[in-house]
Amino acid sequence: MRSRPRSGDLVRSLWRAELSRGRDLALAGDAEGARAAYARAQAMAPTEAEPAFALGRCEEQRGRSDEADRLYRVALAARPEWPLAAIALTRLVIARGQPNAIAAIAEARRVLAPARAAHPAHLLLTIVEAELLVEEGRPDAAKELLRSLGSDADSAPVVALALSRAENAAGIALSDEGRHDEALFAFKRACDLDPRWAPPRANLGALWQRLGKRKQALDQYQLALGIDPTHGLACFNRGMLLRDEGDLDGAARSFAAALTADPPLPAARIELALTLSDRGEHARAIELLEEALRAGNDQPAVLWTNLGVACVRAGNDARAEEAFQAALTCRPDHLAALRNLAHLYGRLGRLVEAAAMLRRAEGNSGAPPASK
Repeated sequence: MRSRPRSGDLVRSLWRAELSRGRDLALAGDAEGARAAYARAQAMAPTEAEPAFALGRCEEQRGRSDEADRLYRVALAARPEWPLAAIALTRLVIARGQPNAIAAIAEARRVLAPARAAHPAHLLLTIVEAELLVEEGRPDAAKELLRSLGSDADSAPVVALALSRAENAAGIALSDEGRHDEALFAFKRACDLDPRWAPPRANLGALWQRLGKRKQALDQYQLALGIDPTHGLACFNRGMLLRDEGDLDGAARSFAAALTADPPLPAARIELALTLSDRGEHARAIELLEEALRAGNDQPAVLWTNLGVACVRAGNDARAEEAFQAALTCRPDHLAALRNLAHLYGRLGRLVEAAAMLRRAEGNSGAPPASK
């Protein structure tokens, strides 16, 4: 007489079948079908590592980071030393940066520690350790760790990619310290190590721009955008250069691209508004500045002042006055708002009020202007 399978064995075979089905669907490009299969597997085996990890990856790809975090932790609770789950959760914790960068790094280290202790020679765990060193502002230590891995044929490509990230971080640190020549070489090494990664190209362009080398900067931004057309920094900085050269159409296109970049650059909305206003498109400029004010900004006085200037250009003096007054409500010593309001009052014949604004501006003239 044939024995009946035990219920535990049956459940295990069922969830493993769903897990296998999910992998097949993922390979076939059916992301939703794969997620559904993984979800069924996880429902059958809620404390098993493999279904939780597979479903967590799907949730992370869908942008559901809270659920991905929870599922990765389920996987690690079942297998604390599993490298893949430790790597996935470590990177997710760093990407989320909650509640702040320092706490996130500490949590990431706690997540990674059991797997690192169990697999000290694991290539990818070592690379993630180097990524944490970069996040801690220690790119030189990251480079030293990565170079200790050697350069055999199997590991060389992935180590080169990680070294590129470390060199890029080193370049940023060197640039911030004013060590421009060293920063240039670091960014160039990052470009050489990973020619298909845009950030070091954009950072190299930003450094050339800071050094007054406009052509070299534009060339690097073009190279960065050739690799990643959605790179926000390259779009934004390219727009600033083009506007300085009088190419308002090119600048407007660049700022518009920065607004739809991944991630978008909110500052591009203000620069696009200023550029459109320079082109005479005052209504659209006003609309963009009002959008920026609704979205919130850490320099509302600057936004209100620029809105006031756009309204003056559009011939809406009443709205301009309101905007300049709002800027002064946010920051009573805002020079650009005081001077623009004084000019408006003078043009309207309100000479006493104009003189009062000028006196206030002269009293604050030691402060640097905070608006264009």
